[in-house]
Amino acid sequence: MTPSAKPTNDTLAWLHRQAFCDFNANFTDLNADFTQDSHPKTHVFWLQAHLPNQSNSSIHQSILPNIAVCATFIANTPKNCAHLLLSYYLSDTDWLTLAPTSPTHTTRQDYLWEQNCLECFVEFGDNVGYREVNISFDGAFNVYHFLAYRAPAVMPPVQDSHASVQFIHSTQAIPHWHSYHAVVSFDDNPPNLHKIHPTAILYHGSTPIFYAEKHATPPDFHDRRYWRVASE
Repeated sequence: MTPSAKPTNDTLAWLHRQAFCDFNANFTDLNADFTQDSHPKTHVFWLQAHLPNQSNSSIHQSILPNIAVCATFIANTPKNCAHLLLSYYLSDTDWLTLAPTSPTHTTRQDYLWEQNCLECFVEFGDNVGYREVNISFDGAFNVYHFLAYRAPAVMPPVQDSHASVQFIHSTQAIPHWHSYHAVVSFDDNPPNLHKIHPTAILYHGSTPIFYAEKHATPPDFHDRRYWRVASE
């Protein structure tokens, strides 16, 4: 399989906004009009794959999927909550079978990182730690709240009772790419987005491949030194 051509950042951002514009009619709490120049800032990320040092040689011979992520944060909505709008774009590969679009239902579930999982770590400007969003391709999700680095140190982590996830269907498509859109809602209405770090874990057999814009060594998604500052 030949690698799929990468769409431009502008194309990804337009598709991201279009997906949520289509959804906005049924979700009136999204008070942003993405068709206007004043729409909230959309961040575009290209995630880099990190292979284990002792990984099976067949992984290196496979075409690893490219992963891009668009993220938009909207605070102070009419219902007094905040929303993180996420779009994940994954290119075709010959060893990973993906559903063509977002799932139709959601269920809360722990330990999603033990299978193929889309993630996003966010630090808000409220000085109360950070959140970890987990999304699986079959509709399972979870959101965890950490007060400090991996704290409290319990497994599974402490669920964020203020957060929920809803998947979005979009008719917009990129040939040979799969798109998944989700709204992560926080009813404690965090005031602003300080840092953000979208990630993913894909499994080649039993071997995890870690995706992030920047990696710690060894990979550690919780290390906030590698997260993007939202104001940049």
